[in-house]
Order: sequence, then C-alpha cells, then structure tokens
Amino acid sequence: MEKIVSLHDVSVKYQSNTAIEGATLNIYDNDFIGIIGPNGGGKTTLVKAILGSVEHSGEVEYAPQLYVGGHRLIGYLPQHTDFDRQFPLSIREVIMSGLQSQRGFGRRYTKADAAKAEELMAMAHISHLADKQLGEVSGGELQRALLCRAVILDPKLLILDEP
Repeated sequence: MEKIVSLHDVSVKYQSNTAIEGATLNIYDNDFIGIIGPNGGGKTTLVKAILGSVEHSGEVEYAPQLYVGGHRLIGYLPQHTDFDRQFPLSIREVIMSGLQSQRGFGRRYTKADAAKAEELMAMAHISHLADKQLGEVSGGELQRALLCRAVILDPKLLILDEP
C-alpha cells in the first residue's frame, strides 16, 4: 500500500494550551482510520493539522496522488458547519460548491458537474431536496448534502469529523 499522508512530530498549540504534542501518523491508500478520545482531546485539531488549516510545528507530507493540477483532492465534512440557514442557497448549489476549489469563482458549472451532483443526491436519497433552500431542510438532510459536497471531486482522502 502507498502512503498518502504522513505526520512527523506534529504539535499544535492554542495560545498557551497544547492541543497535540508530537503526533506521528501515516495514512495509507484505502485506510479506514477512526480517531477516538475524550471531548477536548485534540481529535478535531489533529484533523485540522492534516488538512493544513491550523498552524502547527512538525511536518505534514502529502503524496503526489493527492493532487490534480495544483489542487489537493481531500474531501472534508466538518463536525460543525456555520451556514446562515437563511442564505438563499439550494441544496444542489451547496453540493456543487464543492467544485469551487478546482473551478474558481465565476466559472460556470458544466453539464457533467450537474450530472455528478444529481448522481450524488440520488445516492444520498436527497434528490427531492435539490431545489429546497438551506432553511427548509433538517439538520440530517443538510449533513447528507454536505457529505455529497465533500465527495463531488472524487477525493483520494475523505475526512469526516464526527459524522
């Protein structure tokens, strides 16, 4: 199996609090890893270090197969989402927004993009919600849409934070 992510002696501090100290971890292609621990134990911080979204010491290395063009193929479903539920965005638009990292803002979606979103909605059993606004769906339905958003780019690594 091929290694896709390596953490070497990774530490994260929030002001004077150490959230992670000296973490070393290898993630291989086709791994299925669960991180367990108490509330406040650093699980989400470890995920953020892997994603590169929190300042850390140590080294996080990504294998070349995690990239297409200059874009990392990592899908992420966060533990908490801070969506303004009143924002006029449909479930279909939420899912397709997962393409923005490769498409860039202002570029139109293709028919293939729309077909992929439709396929994912069918798999998640939320096709009937495609045109519903954020505020019109339940938390569980929104979570399914966000999972579709996380996988629309066919990521090589999918990280789910307390799904």
